[in-house]
Amino acid sequence: MLTHSSATSSSFRRTSAAAAAAATDSIFGSGNHDVLRDLINIHGESKKHFVLMGDFNYSFKKWPPDRVTDVLTEESKNFIDCLDDNFLTPNVTLPTRNNAILDLIITDEPDMIPEISDLGPLGNSDHNALLWSTRVRTETAKRTQRILDYPKTDIAGMKQELQAIDWYKLLGTLSIEDSWSTFKHKIQEIETRYVPMKSVHLGKPKPMWLSHKALKAVKHRHKVHRKYKHARKKID
Repeated sequence: MLTHSSATSSSFRRTSAAAAAAATDSIFGSGNHDVLRDLINIHGESKKHFVLMGDFNYSFKKWPPDRVTDVLTEESKNFIDCLDDNFLTPNVTLPTRNNAILDLIITDEPDMIPEISDLGPLGNSDHNALLWSTRVRTETAKRTQRILDYPKTDIAGMKQELQAIDWYKLLGTLSIEDSWSTFKHKIQEIETRYVPMKSVHLGKPKPMWLSHKALKAVKHRHKVHRKYKHARKKID
């Protein structure tokens, strides 16, 4: 079962919310694991903020799971890989049924769910009810940088000042290194007077740990995965 809704705010341009229930094949028929991962991939690639919540029926003793010591099914491992590939956060770290984590609140931003409370079982349910708040509006700091606006350079004024300099007198008795240093600082000094500054907006920064090589590899993997899904649909 899957229900879906969406909301719009001034900061998160569009925030989608979806609720999922039990991906287990024995309860809801075959193929639901693939459908769930496809849904996660679609939201992960949408570049929109979203919340996906519910009983996913993958039993985890803790989060993040330990692939070495924890007993995980192949479908559970695929589910974890799907979340990791899309840089998603499951948020829930406390047991929701007995000693297992079955219910998750998946978000594309790690800070969308600041706090989660365990309300205990709801009615006759054997799952604990969770209470949380969702941040759907944040103050986004504008990232700007001041740079030289070379197209608006006062070429005539700069040329006139450069021609007026007695370079032999300025550099004639200096060593090679001192001559270069004096020449460079003189050019920079003139540059600040005749080349105006302008502010440019910078894009959203990538995580500090994500190198350009790794980012390129992730984009390539997503591209290959989309081609694979498209080819599989044609075969089906």
